Amino acid sequence: TFFSTPTSDIQAETTQPTALTMLEVQTVFMLIADTTLLYDPSSDTCCRTKCSGCSYSDGDGNFKVVEYTADDEYGWLAPYVKVDFCKRVHTSRWSELIFPPNLESNDSENNSQQSKEVEQTKFVASLLEEPGTSPLAIRSLWSVLSPSAGCPRLSSTEITRAIKGMEGSIHDKGGAVDYTSFEKSMMDAADQIIHC
Repeated sequence: TFFSTPTSDIQAETTQPTALTMLEVQTVFMLIADTTLLYDPSSDTCCRTKCSGCSYSDGDGNFKVVEYTADDEYGWLAPYVKVDFCKRVHTSRWSELIFPPNLESNDSENNSQQSKEVEQTKFVASLLEEPGTSPLAIRSLWSVLSPSAGCPRLSSTEITRAIKGMEGSIHDKGGAVDYTSFEKSMMDAADQIIHC
C-alpha cells in the first residue's frame, strides 16, 4: 500500500480509491493555503544585519517587505514555513497544520527556522481529523509534497521545495502556488494513485 506503516483502518480505507473530487481538493487547499503572503524583495540576498545604506531597509531600521493579499478566498500555498521581517512575521498555515507548535519546547519561536519532520502516520491521522478530507486526498497531498511517495517522513524543507518546484508556482511571489496549479497537481497525483 501507499503508506509504509499504516494503521489497519487507514490501510483498509486507502486500498480501493475511486476518484478525487474537486470539493476534496478545495477543502485540502483551504486548510493549508494563506490569503496573505509576505515576500522578501531581495530574494534572500539581504543579510539582514542592518548594513548602512542597505537598499532593502526602509530607512527606519526595518526591512522592506512586499505583502500580497488574495482577491478571493483561496490565496496561495506559502513558499515558506515562517518569514520574519522584524515588525512583520508570518507563519504559513500548512506548517501550522502539519507541524503544530510544541508548547513545551516553545518551538514556535526558538526553532522556527529549523527543519521539522512528520511521520506519514501522524500526517495522515492529523489530516483525517479535518472535515471533508478523504484518504485519497491525503495520499495525493503526500505525493504532491513528498520527494517520493514511499518516504516514511516528510520535512518542512522538502515541503517548501515541493511548493516552489510545483508546476505553475509563481516566481514573483517567491514560488507560491495558487489554487489552479495545486488542483492540477492533486488531480495528477490522484490519477497516478488510482491507476497504479
